[in-house]
Amino acid sequence: MAKQTDENTIKMDLINEIDIFLKEKFIFKIFEIDEWIHNKKIIRFVLKERFLLNNNSNENNLLMNINTDNWTIIESKSMDFFLEELFWWTLNKGIKKARIIKAQKKDIKKILLNKIETDIAEIASIDSQIKSFLNMERIIVKGIKPIKEDLRKPYEVFLGNKYFICRESTTPYIVDPCIVYEIDNSFDDIMYNIIYFSNSDEYRKKTNKIEINSYGFLKVTSNQIGRTPEEAVNNQYN
Repeated sequence: MAKQTDENTIKMDLINEIDIFLKEKFIFKIFEIDEWIHNKKIIRFVLKERFLLNNNSNENNLLMNINTDNWTIIESKSMDFFLEELFWWTLNKGIKKARIIKAQKKDIKKILLNKIETDIAEIASIDSQIKSFLNMERIIVKGIKPIKEDLRKPYEVFLGNKYFICRESTTPYIVDPCIVYEIDNSFDDIMYNIIYFSNSDEYRKKTNKIEINSYGFLKVTSNQIGRTPEEAVNNQYN
């Protein structure tokens, strides 16, 4: 009886330390953009040390809460990884707690996941400007054809403005809305980093549907996007 009571006390201490362990080792986020794309809540994580090492404090606000690159989706194998990390982290604090982790894997995994879901994971809300694009549709353009690049006329592009991009090589020409989030002056020609909004199938291949269900990133010049859908076709991206 005394042994059981001792184990229960150790387990309670371990539960309290799990919160410290998760916050010390990882960062967890629930990206609203994931819910919009997949119609379900998804929790992602990164190693805190790696995040702090690679974190760009100057990252554009438009990107911060939609760029899921380098963020891993929590799956069953992720829980095995957390459990193993917790074991070694706890081993330094006492062999008895580490033994409980190995002996009660299923229960500890549930505790880990519950802590992440209810206490630790932060909501990464979609920027209001991005949300306005998600409610738009792609545009089918008829009666317009691409023109040769040397005949295209460059124009001034403004940071944060809405433009259009045509990534189709054949008709029908379907144009995606896009937004310029960064101007890159490191090239001979000024380049613009854009987020475009499109439609993709489950394999992330482009479709001909007009509803928007995906997004991507490209680097373009002014003569590869347009201020209107028609100009975007003239300035076909290839």
